[in-house]
Amino acid sequence: MARQQRARFRAGSLFLRAFTGVVESGEVSVSGCNPSRTRRSVRCYLTYKKQYDDTEDAGAILATFSTGPTIRSYGWNLVTEIVGTFVLIFVIIMFGHTPSGLGPLAVALLVVSIGASLGGPTGYAINPARDLGPRIAHAVLPIRHKGSNNWAYAWVPVAGPVIGSVLAALVAYIY
Repeated sequence: MARQQRARFRAGSLFLRAFTGVVESGEVSVSGCNPSRTRRSVRCYLTYKKQYDDTEDAGAILATFSTGPTIRSYGWNLVTEIVGTFVLIFVIIMFGHTPSGLGPLAVALLVVSIGASLGGPTGYAINPARDLGPRIAHAVLPIRHKGSNNWAYAWVPVAGPVIGSVLAALVAYIY
C-alpha cells in the first residue's frame, strides 16, 4: 500500500476510533478511551494476522501500531507533538465552556483536523497511550517480518503530549 494511501486510511480509521471511543465511554474527556489501544492493537493483529504474515515491509508493519516521523529530527518532532497536543487539550477544555450536545463528534473532528494539519511530520500521537501501548504490543507479538520497535524515537510521542497537555491546562486556567 502506498504511503499516501496508508495516511488516508489511518486518518479515516482514527476518526472512527476517536468517535466510537468517546461514544462508548459516554463522555467527552481528555483521556477518551485510548488506554485500550494496546488491547485494540492485539485484536488488530489477530484480525489481520495473514496480512501481516504476507507483508515484508517492517516499516509498514510498525506504522500500523505506532507513530513515526517522516523526517527524524527529535527537537522538531517534539515541538510538533507539543503543538498538536496543546491544540487538542486546550480546545477540549474550551468545549467545556460552551453549551453543545456535539461532544463526541466535535472531539473526533478535532482529532482528524489535527491529524490533517499537523500529522505529517510525526504521525500525531497527541496522547502517550496512542503510541506507547501499541508499540509495546508490537514488541511482544510474534509478527513475521517485523523490524525494530524504534525505541530511540518512542520518548517523543510520550514527552510531547505530556508537555503539550500541561501547557494547554496552564493557558486554559489563565484564560
